[in-house]
Amino acid sequence: MRGARVFASLVLGAWALGSFAFAVAHATWSYRAVIFNALGDDEQRTLRATMAVAFVAVGALAAERALQARSRGEDPIAALDDLSRAALFLVPLGLWGVYHAQVFEHVILCLVVLMSAGWAFALYKYRWRPALRPHVAAWVTRLAPFVVVALSMAHALMLYEVTRRRGDAFANGWDLAVYDQSHWNILDSGMPWSTMYSATGTENHFSIHFSPIYYLTALIYALRPEAQTIIAIQNVAVALGALPLFLLTRHKTGSSAIAACFACSYLANPLVHSIVVYDFHDIGLFVPLALGVLWAFETDRHRAFWLFAILALMVREDTPLYLGIFALYAWSTGKRSQGTRLGVMSLAYFVLVHAVFMPALRLRHVVLSFHGRLLDLQRPPNEGLGTILETLVTNPTFCVTYLFRTWERPFFLAIAFVPLALLPLRSGRAILLMTPGLFFCVMSSFPAQYAIWTHYSGTFLAFVYYAAVIGLVSFASRYRGSLALAVLACSLLLSGKYGRYSWLNPGFVRMQLERSESRYGFEGNRRLMELALSVPKSDTVRATNNILPVLSNRRWAFILPGGVGTDWVFIDYRRSGDHSPATFEDARRICREVLASTEYGVVYIDDSVVVARKWADPASNAEALARIERADIAVAP
Repeated sequence: MRGARVFASLVLGAWALGSFAFAVAHATWSYRAVIFNALGDDEQRTLRATMAVAFVAVGALAAERALQARSRGEDPIAALDDLSRAALFLVPLGLWGVYHAQVFEHVILCLVVLMSAGWAFALYKYRWRPALRPHVAAWVTRLAPFVVVALSMAHALMLYEVTRRRGDAFANGWDLAVYDQSHWNILDSGMPWSTMYSATGTENHFSIHFSPIYYLTALIYALRPEAQTIIAIQNVAVALGALPLFLLTRHKTGSSAIAACFACSYLANPLVHSIVVYDFHDIGLFVPLALGVLWAFETDRHRAFWLFAILALMVREDTPLYLGIFALYAWSTGKRSQGTRLGVMSLAYFVLVHAVFMPALRLRHVVLSFHGRLLDLQRPPNEGLGTILETLVTNPTFCVTYLFRTWERPFFLAIAFVPLALLPLRSGRAILLMTPGLFFCVMSSFPAQYAIWTHYSGTFLAFVYYAAVIGLVSFASRYRGSLALAVLACSLLLSGKYGRYSWLNPGFVRMQLERSESRYGFEGNRRLMELALSVPKSDTVRATNNILPVLSNRRWAFILPGGVGTDWVFIDYRRSGDHSPATFEDARRICREVLASTEYGVVYIDDSVVVARKWADPASNAEALARIERADIAVAP
């Protein structure tokens, strides 16, 4: 029986090695082989030769091991048994061609789970133990934190290159412009004014999102006051979240290797990449701060705990809710004094922010309520939190069917849990911590909240990793190494399909960047950027959605259709332009109004963008207007 198992393992390993070699060396052929079974005769002969070489290589190694064992008077089957256990590591590679070729989400998820489970099983069967010599183990323990920091900085640099190129290609949105202008005005006047919530007026950004942490990030922003700086701040902050996660995992498991697996999983997680790449959003800063809170809580570092907790409260007006729920969790684990004080502080801060500070800062009756994101859980004409809770309690069947009404919601849940090998589901009461953020995402009627390319996972990501660590330590120690490998493998494999590492997912990253950079072309991007950077900070501007972030570091910057009478106008006049919250018709109307007025003169125009400046020579306006009208006709449906 053991001989049959050894033989089967070696055969599977040889087959997997041949399949992997063919898939790596002939990626295009592999795609046609897997999807269409359409290899030519020469290609089929190459595949047969690759498989034959793999079987010969494994067979020769097995024969050499068996002969050595016999010459020493040992059992050849026992020697081959060790080799067959090692061969199990090759088996998941046999699916590499399918993984590389598939583009369907449900198939990819199944492959990720199968391959990761295969490596975890192989590690367990190999009876892996951290059986390093004492001095080597000591060096690993000593160097592991520095390695994690180095990987974090490498992660930040790689993703910053992606975000920088997106910014140079005008691929960011007006959210970034809002945060950029708020930071600029904090430096200029001490208040986070923004002129992008209204067509003509101004608004204190803290009346929309209460984020006093900007007064700290503005200290770094002052070094180079532009939109790319706050993206860099977010990038580095999110990357450094790997360090408290590493320390937390090492404290709970006692293993630096397992802790490093979790930290690398965090860095490779596609949801972490999306937080960084999708412009700047304050909730991204909550992820590393929440991980700091969790690490300090578990290690009884009280000063660090309260420092991280205060900073996390300062991130946004909803973060007291998540810390309040963590306070309940802390109370339930026996740390009742700490949980009570955190709960009281979070509740008091939440009430002050929503009942006192934000209304006092509001200059007009403009209220952005998150209840509007849960429209399908409300029953008209009733609305608000009460009717949402009533639906949850009285009609849970609707909630379940609503969750699976579209593929995107369960897929988002899968992307949240699969990178962590489903360990959070075994964490017991820690599941409570990630429930509010997950609920707010997957039950939303706003599709961006359950899209894996946006930042909304920042509300729960730290708690999902914490729950995964709790779930891991619920297993016996002999299983933890295998499960940690599964976590790392799942994250890397998913990152190979949905992540933004150019070395791990080069095709997708290249496609996204080329799509962004083709919007105006290389020369168009360069000329438009030069012109935008030449606009004096004292001048007022109005611009299309994606152009505005380059111009937003000033007191007065408006998004179309607002900003009548500004000194400068930047308009993408194509039908395919990113006009929101305006429309293509708004952009065309504004172009006609500006160019028909002798008050403005065209200073730049190409096939996509027109730039006009007040009191410039209007001699070219008629020609520019005719060009725009011809473009409207050309793209009309």
